[in-house]
Amino acid sequence: MTTTAKSSRSLLIIEDDADLRLTLEYFLGKIGYKVLTARDADEGLRLCLEHRPRAVLLDIMLPGSDGFECCKRIKGDPITMDTKVVFITAKKASEVHIKGAKACADFWIAKPVDPNDVGADLYFLFERDFDLTPEDFKQLRVTKQVPRLTGTSQTAYQQAGVEHPPIHFQTHRGHEHIDYPYAKAPPHPPETHAPEMVEHDHHGSVSDYEFEEPKFQPYSASQTSAPAQAPPSAEMAKVYALLRALRDSLKDTSARLDAVIQYIDMHEK
Repeated sequence: MTTTAKSSRSLLIIEDDADLRLTLEYFLGKIGYKVLTARDADEGLRLCLEHRPRAVLLDIMLPGSDGFECCKRIKGDPITMDTKVVFITAKKASEVHIKGAKACADFWIAKPVDPNDVGADLYFLFERDFDLTPEDFKQLRVTKQVPRLTGTSQTAYQQAGVEHPPIHFQTHRGHEHIDYPYAKAPPHPPETHAPEMVEHDHHGSVSDYEFEEPKFQPYSASQTSAPAQAPPSAEMAKVYALLRALRDSLKDTSARLDAVIQYIDMHEK
């Protein structure tokens, strides 16, 4: 259980750009927030644990540990796991959605930022305790939601002694995909034939492409006289391994695109 006060108006800004950091500190302080600031992830994590702010405005491109790693550490600590993390970044939306989701971030704002827009959105978020409906999201000026992950939280895995928990994506088609962001994925069972890619007659999206496992013919008496096949060569084994890696990569890309589409669909309703 965390000790972050939900009614608190405390806010931590972790930003290495001095001009932006001071501007946000001054403006947000003027409109009623108790503002703390840090120039890098290490200083920000120390202040976050010491003061337990309700929310953190976090730059991604920081000296030393970046914002993604900083967010993972905030969300992975039982003391600060309920602290809301809002990225402020110039990175592309696709990268923020994928890496931000894995880091368990809550929202993000694209740079350059207008302090008036940031202040208005923060007021709205604090008033609703950061729990917004699809209609509420339409009221935000510049803040967007990072796609959510389903399944058990990282902190719960850590408390259970699992160092690198799997991440569960819920796609817009309702299918669950398990990604292994830190540890190597479990090995696939050996295959004796290269997989075949099959296109289904749907809408042509990436997720409509699936891989069909090879079908093996049952043993028949007519095969008794056939010479035994030699074991696959080392070169052929490498080809099979590359094909399996390509298949897994396409499946991961499909699931992540589904997560982004789900996010976009939610905002278009």
